[in-house]
Amino acid sequence: MTNAIIRPETLIPFGLDWAQPTGEEVREILRLCGLTGSQAAALVGVSDGRSVRKWCAFDPVEVEKAKAEGRKTNMQRIPFAAWAILAERAGFGLIWNEEINK
Repeated sequence: MTNAIIRPETLIPFGLDWAQPTGEEVREILRLCGLTGSQAAALVGVSDGRSVRKWCAFDPVEVEKAKAEGRKTNMQRIPFAAWAILAERAGFGLIWNEEINK
């Protein structure tokens, strides 16, 4: 796997300018953290690694395509709070803190 680039717009406080991380970005931040899916789930407070696997699979283009075709996918968007915890663990700082990120 090549190192994915985490877009800067995913590393800012939640709001209109925040961009939803893709599955590739979630996989990269887990790699930077040195965490397995189960370890990440325990860190961010979700029940098990299945949620993390769904976050890692998230492809916005595929989700929109499936939606247009009336089918469901097994992908989920990572919640901002979970992303912020992982970002801090990966060394990106407190992305949720507007005072720090001005």
